[in-house]
Amino acid sequence: MSGPTDSEPPFDVWLTPEAAEDVKGLRGAHARDVKKARAELERIGCEAAPYRLSGADVEHLCVLKLRDNFRMVLLFPAENEVAVLLVGPHDRENPDLDVYRRLYEALGVEIPDDEHRRPTCCEDGQPPVDPDLLEHLIDRTKELTRRKRRSRSSRK
Repeated sequence: MSGPTDSEPPFDVWLTPEAAEDVKGLRGAHARDVKKARAELERIGCEAAPYRLSGADVEHLCVLKLRDNFRMVLLFPAENEVAVLLVGPHDRENPDLDVYRRLYEALGVEIPDDEHRRPTCCEDGQPPVDPDLLEHLIDRTKELTRRKRRSRSSRK
């Protein structure tokens, strides 16, 4: 049985295509913050994320707060694996950019109106693992991105 070597981080952290697009657009302090957050996730996994979202459709998703109003939305497909789903501002005034609106749109569910609880991301040191949700979110996000591109190109 082989485990991580001294050179391998204990947690495999990777970006979904949507998150990679989000990060590509960041500059300066926000880009450095993402790099720092990713290193922390590689080192300590779910302990780096202060809270998990609450609600039937999001209870397996964790959030890491970044600089200003930026958030990193995370999913754990396995105990030692972290998928970064989305990175962006929590901005209710700009729905096209708001990271939570984008998340709920990708899930195909209504955005809750009320304030929700924020349980810890790790329970008993373990992340809220859900490999099936990851595949669903990646597929749905690709579909929504294609629709938006087609909509923009048809308006020209």
